[in-house]
Amino acid sequence: MFYSIILSFLVMIAILGPSLFIFLVVFCLTALWWFRVAPVPEASVNAVLGDKPLVIAHRGAALDAPENTIEAFQLAKKNGADAIEFDLEFTKDSCPVIIHDDTVDRTTDGKGPISSYSFEAIQKLDAAAKHKDGTQFGKVKVPSLEEAVVACLRLKLKMFIDCKRDAKLTAQCLSQLFTKYPDMYKETIVCSFYFNIIYKLRQIDPKIVTGLTFRHQFITKSLDQENSRWWHWLACIGDILLELAHHIFLWYLCGNSACLMNNLCYSSHKLTKLNFKFSFPK
Repeated sequence: MFYSIILSFLVMIAILGPSLFIFLVVFCLTALWWFRVAPVPEASVNAVLGDKPLVIAHRGAALDAPENTIEAFQLAKKNGADAIEFDLEFTKDSCPVIIHDDTVDRTTDGKGPISSYSFEAIQKLDAAAKHKDGTQFGKVKVPSLEEAVVACLRLKLKMFIDCKRDAKLTAQCLSQLFTKYPDMYKETIVCSFYFNIIYKLRQIDPKIVTGLTFRHQFITKSLDQENSRWWHWLACIGDILLELAHHIFLWYLCGNSACLMNNLCYSSHKLTKLNFKFSFPK
């Protein structure tokens, strides 16, 4: 990664000339400083993440209960979880609900994209319909964001909220909930692969602890396999630029407090770099 950055700088100098290159660097650094959102204090981050490893139930106790449901959260708590990771989606009428996919097909008895359902309609679906042990739970509904938050606060479970849709709508919904339930500030971290969501949220409420999520080839793996080779080549270039952006400035721009990665992304070099970026001045 270090050599890629140096090579990029050398190429830019060769193309632009030293004077113009220096001007662009100064301009970009000034803009970055001007538009950045300051990170939350160390005490606020420690209140959420603590100083010991957390047992985080991904979508609740998803193997033994219908994923992303209150029932899964309750079972996760019973099994010793410290925190819940759940996924935010929006219905046709812009109501925030907890479900992972952008369709209801995999986990419910419905069909089609979530964006084609009203909140009232999605509440009629059975979120246990496709689970291997679904019959023992009876009919389980898709929870709203507020229902999930209230349940986690009641169960004393920390929350990792994964966001991936409309940045403005996501920021509005979450900021309103943080205002309504102030305990969320010390119990919740908002996470996303999309830096614009994190940036928009922290513009509205800079007290919220956030984490950028990263994985290799994120853009490439998001493409449909039937796309033309040109799209895949562009996606490869996009992945390189995105990884550079993660290392160079996105964490600073968003005032990020943590980085979430798949275990296949770990390396001693990457962890050393991240430890430097998220260290707090004494």
